[in-house]
Amino acid sequence: MKKYGLQPPYFIYNEKKIKSNLLKFREMLPKNFDIYYSIKANPNHVILNIFRQLGVGAEISSGGELDLVKNAGFVTNRIIFTGPGKTTRELERAILSKIYLIIVESLNEIKRINKIASKLKIKQKILIRINPLIFCAQPDSMFPMIGGGQKFGIDEEEILNLIKAILLFENIDISGFHFFTGSNIFDEQVIINNTEHLFKLVNSYELFFKRKFSIIDIGGGLALNYSQENNKHFDIKKLTKGLSFLVEKYNLKDKNIIIESGRFLVGESGEYIVEVVDVKISRGETFVIINGGVNHISRATLAKNGHEIEVMNKKVKNKKIKVSIFGNLNTPTDFITKTKLPVIKIGDIISIKKVGAYGLTSGMPLFTSRPFPREYLLMLNNKVKNITNARD
Repeated sequence: MKKYGLQPPYFIYNEKKIKSNLLKFREMLPKNFDIYYSIKANPNHVILNIFRQLGVGAEISSGGELDLVKNAGFVTNRIIFTGPGKTTRELERAILSKIYLIIVESLNEIKRINKIASKLKIKQKILIRINPLIFCAQPDSMFPMIGGGQKFGIDEEEILNLIKAILLFENIDISGFHFFTGSNIFDEQVIINNTEHLFKLVNSYELFFKRKFSIIDIGGGLALNYSQENNKHFDIKKLTKGLSFLVEKYNLKDKNIIIESGRFLVGESGEYIVEVVDVKISRGETFVIINGGVNHISRATLAKNGHEIEVMNKKVKNKKIKVSIFGNLNTPTDFITKTKLPVIKIGDIISIKKVGAYGLTSGMPLFTSRPFPREYLLMLNNKVKNITNARD
């Protein structure tokens, strides 16, 4: 049985889930919040179009992503540029394109922006990304993005002097501030507490400089529970309730508050469909080899407790056995997960769930020169559309 009559391996994304996740999230946020899609999560041109049509902004982190969102029809005043190490050429293109905001990560970057903007006779809006002194840590984080020495952002203790210096730059407009706690955060209170610290800082800067800053970007990091066996889930109601409370507490209804999201918006919508090409037992352990792997979904091995897996042509009531699922790459790192599945045979079709974000976009597709998987969209009318990007 080949689901939808398609040949594995391939990705398929559910349009209904993408739209319902976004609309539900938007409805629950305070009215002055604005959602920006982190396109690094899934830059497929059709998915970008879905978000553009729904009025979402685009958060980019490279010149290549700038090209993608412009080609998808995003108006440039709905584009923000984040991330360290922006090249001078990327900054020139972004400023010339008149994008909405550049989130700055260092004084050197600010100086380059001012020089470019001066040459182009443009006043560029920026947000200052803050690396805080006081913050709520993300539990079990392998790669924290705030606190200590960081490539991300500007240390909080340097911000006041930095603002004084920037105010002398004629071609830069300090529109506000940016925070980004980390990635895939399950503890909603971590995001709430760090956002409160940012709000306090903004209030203090406004008092000190006797001026208003109109924009605050609280970042993202909203989690997605990949595993069916793990009951842990991200409580979006708790998060939005906490954010609403903070907006009231710090009197920020007049601010444009940006929240970035990628994984949370599209992660649940995607499935990676593969075929079993071999089954073997080695010293009592059952190995299932599929015709795909970490070349297409390299982050699968980072999902705690493994991804939810379904055998498409087996009944759930069948007896389940412990198996280790591996891809067919010539490397031991090509591991997907350990789980319990019905008795597996060669030719069975497996669905690896919740890979709408950081699937193919974060893979290593050139390793061993396996074919690229195709991408499809399950549309609202239940028809399947080929949305494979041009790479054949």
